Amino acid sequence: MDENLIGLRIKKHRLIEGITLKELASRCNVTSSLLSQIEKGKASPSLSTLRKIAVELQTTVGNFFDGDEGTKAEVAHMVVRAQQRKRLDDNDANVTMWSLSEQLPFKLMQPMVFTFHGIKADSGFRYQHFGQEFIVVLSGELIVKHGIETYQLKTGDSMYFDSSIPHVFLNAHEGTTELISVNSPPSF
Repeated sequence: MDENLIGLRIKKHRLIEGITLKELASRCNVTSSLLSQIEKGKASPSLSTLRKIAVELQTTVGNFFDGDEGTKAEVAHMVVRAQQRKRLDDNDANVTMWSLSEQLPFKLMQPMVFTFHGIKADSGFRYQHFGQEFIVVLSGELIVKHGIETYQLKTGDSMYFDSSIPHVFLNAHEGTTELISVNSPPSF
């Protein structure tokens, strides 16, 4: 992950939105100092912090990695080779994510592969974003907490849900669990 480029893109979006560094930091519940370090590429933000920043700047996390400067003609890449996938690690959740498509400004959905490494205790944090989500478990076992409900999914099981309801994925065993997730509209 290129922190310098991510920080520059965050700053660019912040300036376009006309939001001060202090105001954005407050909205995202981080210090102005941390946000300044992120924008300068001197600190690496957590995925949850990136999501908060993206929501406040009316963009997606993916735009911080790939940018949103292209046009349909400039970025009309339909095939993403396995070795070209963009990788994002969320060390707080013991998960690695790979984007299965280019980050295009006109995309209507966002397919990703999630790989969970071992069990991580439920921190109580829940994701919540506009749209719908579909997941299919490729291997392992997954616990999905969606609103007040808890679901246990095994290899081959799938789930379609409203992603505006608070939710989280947790590995249900010591091994590795892998799934494909498709968000519509893109939230990363």
